[in-house]
Amino acid sequence: MYLVYSADHFLLKNQVEKIIKKHTLESEVQVYSWINDNLNRIYENVNTVALFAQHKTIIINDCLFLTNQTLDEKKYPNKSQKELMLKILASKNDQTTIIFSVQTDEISTKTKIAQKFANECRVIEVPLLDSAHLQSYVNQRLQAKKKKITEQHIKYFLTIIPNDLVAINHEIEKLSALSTPIIDQNTIDQNISKYREVNIFNLAEAFINNQTKAFIVQLRDYFELNNDCVSLIYLLASELVFTRDCFLLKQRQKSSQTIATLLNAHPYRIKMTFKKYKHLDIDTLNDKILVLYDLNSLLVQGSIDPTIIAKLELIKVIEREN
Repeated sequence: MYLVYSADHFLLKNQVEKIIKKHTLESEVQVYSWINDNLNRIYENVNTVALFAQHKTIIINDCLFLTNQTLDEKKYPNKSQKELMLKILASKNDQTTIIFSVQTDEISTKTKIAQKFANECRVIEVPLLDSAHLQSYVNQRLQAKKKKITEQHIKYFLTIIPNDLVAINHEIEKLSALSTPIIDQNTIDQNISKYREVNIFNLAEAFINNQTKAFIVQLRDYFELNNDCVSLIYLLASELVFTRDCFLLKQRQKSSQTIATLLNAHPYRIKMTFKKYKHLDIDTLNDKILVLYDLNSLLVQGSIDPTIIAKLELIKVIEREN
């Protein structure tokens, strides 16, 4: 059994995929969500022999009960199913591999159930990439697509997009699809979403603070420059995660200067974040982050219209909080 966690959604997903491939190529893979799926059904499947393969891999994502997040039982009814989760944890056999995954920067040390899972599972923490590794990652991805880019232009590329691997990969895919073999600043400016030219902070602030009218105005400005709803989701998620991480670090008695260092941000941005969002809490921010990731999944799958439905869904997120 594995317990995998990371603050970055892409790195978390990538690590889970590595475990699946490493374990066996002949495995029947089943994916569930602790938030959305019936735990009794998961327990039954854990203890059922695979029908089409000799081995079965069961992935249970969104295991928020292992984090320090305070969970509202109305929103997360599976919160009360601790005994059932412990029964799943105890269901060990050679024919089944279970992977528990959660997007978080740490596993709780306060709850008995989190410690039980940490003791019984092989725990894998996937750290965020530092600046040097991030530059190397971009270079390798583009080289694999037979694109040439200088170190200077990689640094430029990383300064104009959100510091989030899902967003970075999305923009790399755009550059990889171009016919030109050389990626320079002009190529980047012409093809990457115009994050800088939209007031990102005003757009995110209106979304985070549930200011519907201001958000609609900022949203219109964004789509006048970009026809890319996926990039918008990444942009909002990046700001939400940054804000959430500021509050988490403050909760751990970290000073503003230390928070700025840990998040690689200017101290003034940290100060303004606490000033603008002092009325919010970590749970509210986490809820919005999860909604954005769900919306992104629907967009990637082509399940919703990115030009109309996605915009309405974003506005509905705000209206639900008002």
